[in-house]
Amino acid sequence: MMTSNKLDLCVRAYLEYYRSQFKKYGWASDYAEQLIQTDQKAGLEFVVELLNICRNEQEIIFVASGALEDFLERYILTHRKEIEKSIRKYPAMRVAIRYVWTEEESPLQMFLREIELKFTLKNKGAAISFLKDGSNKRSLEE
Repeated sequence: MMTSNKLDLCVRAYLEYYRSQFKKYGWASDYAEQLIQTDQKAGLEFVVELLNICRNEQEIIFVASGALEDFLERYILTHRKEIEKSIRKYPAMRVAIRYVWTEEESPLQMFLREIELKFTLKNKGAAISFLKDGSNKRSLEE
């Protein structure tokens, strides 16, 4: 399990690498990949923290097509319930899963279709607004 300081440092470096492309932050991508491969709980925590500090949809797409996609491909069959709970709990996760690429008829693609149906029917009119401070919040238009 990662300490919160180490998790925070890695999360911020991962996104800073995307934002700035400074090589000094490149270590965070390798660390994230290793973390996701070796520790399901810490990997999920890492992905959720990344998504929660994204400033805009482009950053969410970056996380979705990298760390989130890797995590889901690795754990969708063994940790489905935990993944679904985090999708339900975190609005940024619900946005991010729309940008995960999968192979046709893979278990991950079937899971994403199922999730999309659940949240489309359940949360009709839900929207995500991104604030300049990097946080995001859910607003419902009834």
